[in-house]
Amino acid sequence: MAWQYPEGGKFSVAVPGDEDIVKDVEQFFGRELARYNHAVYWEYRPYVVFFFSTMPDAEKCIAQFKGEWFDPRDKGRGQHWGKWYKARTAKRSSRRRPYDFS
Repeated sequence: MAWQYPEGGKFSVAVPGDEDIVKDVEQFFGRELARYNHAVYWEYRPYVVFFFSTMPDAEKCIAQFKGEWFDPRDKGRGQHWGKWYKARTAKRSSRRRPYDFS
C-alpha cells in the first residue's frame, strides 16, 4: 500500500514548539497528522500547525500541548509567509462598514 497524506480537516491548532513537538503530538494521537510543512512564527516563537477533522481531537490537542486555535487567513503572505498575525482576521471582521447601520 502506498503512503497517503494524513487526513486533515477544518479545525486548525497551532502548538508552540518546533519539529520536536511533532513527534510528541503524533505519538499522543497514535497516528500521523496533517500539518503545515513549516512553522509559523509569532513574536519570534515557532508554532507547528496541525489540522483536525473533528472538534474533540482539536480540543484534546489544545488541552494537552497548550495549543491555540489557528485561522489560516492569519498566516503571512509573500516574503512574510512564515509569520502568524494572531487574530488579524477577527479584528478585520469586527470593524463596522460605513454603510452598516445594524
